[in-house]
Amino acid sequence: MDHAWDDTALDAAIAELEEHRISPARTILAEARTQPETRSLRVEVLAGRLVGLGGQVLSLAMDSVDPELSLLAGAVAIAEAQVIADGASDPNAARVAHAYLRRALGPLNQAAELVDTDPVPHDLLQTVTSATNRAECDKAWERAVKRGPTLFSAHRARVEILDPVKALAFARATARSAGSGDPRIALVVLAHFRVHAGLEAAFRASGKAADRRAMWDYFGGAVRDEVAALSQRFLAAARPHPRTVEAHNLFAAAFTRMYEYSLAEPHLAAVAGRPSGWAWSFVGGAKAYDRAVRRHVRNVPADRPRP
Repeated sequence: MDHAWDDTALDAAIAELEEHRISPARTILAEARTQPETRSLRVEVLAGRLVGLGGQVLSLAMDSVDPELSLLAGAVAIAEAQVIADGASDPNAARVAHAYLRRALGPLNQAAELVDTDPVPHDLLQTVTSATNRAECDKAWERAVKRGPTLFSAHRARVEILDPVKALAFARATARSAGSGDPRIALVVLAHFRVHAGLEAAFRASGKAADRRAMWDYFGGAVRDEVAALSQRFLAAARPHPRTVEAHNLFAAAFTRMYEYSLAEPHLAAVAGRPSGWAWSFVGGAKAYDRAVRRHVRNVPADRPRP
């Protein structure tokens, strides 16, 4: 459920990681120093594959003055913190996750200094500082977009960090300024998922029928029309971009949640077996993706169930 890219060099480096060889990962990051979109995608994916080995990567980074290893060490520490925070019911999980985030600070700051044009370290520093120092988080955002004004991952992190209502306003403003085909258009979908998650939490807390109805109806009406219009803007001017597949996953997941399978069709076709576990987690994960693919292949419509 996690292969939302079209990057053969990245695939080869992942295969080398499975054989316990990290050098190719460092090489493909170095090759992308002047391509921040590719660099951010590669370090994100590689870090996810190195969860559990963060100490070893950090040791390698400390033994050399190498921006790629420093960047990778910081990214792995963040990935490990997220696994700890998301997957454990242990009351100490938050404290341990925070310690892992602190471990990322030094390597990321070093990476930012070693390549003074690279926005990716500052992008990652948004996540590191978001829970503890909002002023530093805002500075990291400003530094990231100064170096990379349109960096997808920096804008995605901003949508994930802001309060859901502010995140939606920010995502809409970003989409308005983005050209057709820019994957940042899909961040409006992410913001809607965050608002919906808040409604779902409110329903679970109150159990009120009105909250349930608001949660169920959220993706109808104006939200459906907005996402459909943004989908058309995204599809209207296809352009090569490392995050295009991720954007298609977001749109396909949203339309699947709406039971608008005809609108999901072009996005599912573009995904073509390269799902994003992160995007589909908002609508039910692998089961939702598999169900959407089956309907896409068979071209079978589905009635929207009653709440």
